[in-house]
Amino acid sequence: MRASRDKLQSLIAAEDEAEARRKKERGEEWERYLRREDERKVAQAIKDSQQQLAEIIESWGKAIIVERFFSDVERRMEGVDEALRQHLEGRLKLARQMMGSIDPLDFMANWRAPDDRYRSRYDQSPQPPSGGPKEKQ
Repeated sequence: MRASRDKLQSLIAAEDEAEARRKKERGEEWERYLRREDERKVAQAIKDSQQQLAEIIESWGKAIIVERFFSDVERRMEGVDEALRQHLEGRLKLARQMMGSIDPLDFMANWRAPDDRYRSRYDQSPQPPSGGPKEKQ
């Protein structure tokens, strides 16, 4: 009877050890999943940030073209009669208000950097994808 009890205790201990190993493996697998997901989110934040920055630069470039147009209109208004000039000045003022700011600082203030989008829980600093600018060592 004692042998049976010892064998049963041995089986229970073995099962407890096996369960502890399985639990540890599940925990390690979950941690690997969390790290992969974190890496994916960091990469997506970098990609989204780069895309937004490219769009901001493109929008700013278009705004500069519009401002050049407005400046040319102002220059050409110097040669027209007073009544037409007043009418055109009013139109130009409205057009500028519609276009909004062309200050690059305003454009940059609205940009969301990668860390603004997602911050890694593993404290890795975001790196540009291959082909992007890299820090010199």
